[in-house]
Amino acid sequence: MQIAHIMGGFPLSSADDLRKAMGKKKPEVMAKYRQAFLEGAAEKKIPEKVASKVFDLMEYFSGYGFNKSHSAAYAVVAYQTAYLKANYPVEFMAALLTSVKGNMEKVSLFIQECRALGILVRSPDINTSYVNFTVGKEGDILFGLGAIKNVGTGAVESIMDARKKGGPITSIYDLCSRIDLRAVNRKVLESLIKSGACNSLAANRATLLGNLESAMEAGQRRQKERTSMQGTLFDMGSRELLPQDLYVQEEFGKEQLLAMEKEMLGLYISDHPLSHLQDALESVASTRILELSERKAGEEVTLAGLVTHVKRITTKNGQLMAAFLLEDLTASVEAIVFPKNYETYSPFLVMDQVVVVRGKVDIKEKFRKKNEEDEDSATHEVKMLVEEIRKFNGAGRGSKTESERAKSGNGESEGSLHIRLDVRRAKSDSLPALKEILSRFRGGNPVFIHLETSKGSTSVALGRDYRIRATDDLIPEINKIFGEGAACLSKTDHN
Repeated sequence: MQIAHIMGGFPLSSADDLRKAMGKKKPEVMAKYRQAFLEGAAEKKIPEKVASKVFDLMEYFSGYGFNKSHSAAYAVVAYQTAYLKANYPVEFMAALLTSVKGNMEKVSLFIQECRALGILVRSPDINTSYVNFTVGKEGDILFGLGAIKNVGTGAVESIMDARKKGGPITSIYDLCSRIDLRAVNRKVLESLIKSGACNSLAANRATLLGNLESAMEAGQRRQKERTSMQGTLFDMGSRELLPQDLYVQEEFGKEQLLAMEKEMLGLYISDHPLSHLQDALESVASTRILELSERKAGEEVTLAGLVTHVKRITTKNGQLMAAFLLEDLTASVEAIVFPKNYETYSPFLVMDQVVVVRGKVDIKEKFRKKNEEDEDSATHEVKMLVEEIRKFNGAGRGSKTESERAKSGNGESEGSLHIRLDVRRAKSDSLPALKEILSRFRGGNPVFIHLETSKGSTSVALGRDYRIRATDDLIPEINKIFGEGAACLSKTDHN
């Protein structure tokens, strides 16, 4: 502000507007102030070359700069959190999960981090869990009841109070008798059951839901009797007795149980529909969905996962397109199918269909206003722009069935790509050119480079980021760089 005010002759209000533009990190907004700054500096007899250089520095600083006091504070916080994560990982992750318990996307992200650290996050349980995520006796993390959909703090406190006064809850009737049914209504109880939080009540979820209405009626009746001080035959014992004979029902299928869990928790905890396919999915995909934010905008990637939440859209021109969530074992991402591809790939847009999707990363910066005084805070929204969808056949390596291959017409084959590279004859631009080709043919097949040097030969397996779709068009492009016969496809599994 002082530079704009003193050098550029900006009034303080305009200088503050410039500061806000820098805070939003929008170069097009910054550019609007350049001419005014140069003109103001000229009036103060400051050479245009000097003023322009100063404005360039301010523009560069707006990319991502802040003063030393700000960076020092961030460094201290970074050190403290790194220390806690390294020395008290379970406690740190429990606190981190609690801090985002209202944001299921972040809860899912941090639970994945727990798994990477070898920390078990247990399903919620009305007899052991609390409002927040807490550390269990076995060094695990107990899922917070307050993070379950439709379950508020008041409902959890009523359950905790019942546990404190009367010990563990033993049945659905016991639960409805001891809690405050004004705070824990039917919707809350259904959410608790569906999430798996009532699995310790000696009955399956189908049975608990089937007996919920009668249990609530019995609980309300008992609570009215206690309130009016009217005794019954059941009051003769030291502890209230309630009907315990449940109408037993056959448990839901595994897929339905997991769907309930996902609905109430925002993620799968006890298991995942894709867990048995993990290795095959990872061999097909060029990246995990969790890692998409680390990719560049416009970069082509291949993902493999489950289709969920399909939304079909009619454009202003009357054309059909679609948006759907693609979910793998790490996270989910919104994928967009534009009208030009909709007709071809709409048959694959079926709920719970496992698919392989190729497309480009789309990253947009979004701004959220904190309050009238503060500047906007920036977040990044990552989506995928779909170019191709195919059904996952479970074979891995990006392979297709013969019928799928014939339908797609792209001549894709299975196997690994082998490139013979003579280092002594390679041109300086050969490797960048190869990298560009491999990025255009991303897929699930591994790539091996066989290097020939004056001291002999060696083979190198490229990482997951360079796996390719082995199509007929790929080999000629590589041979143009390294010579005829330099590249070939092998059916042999070299992994």
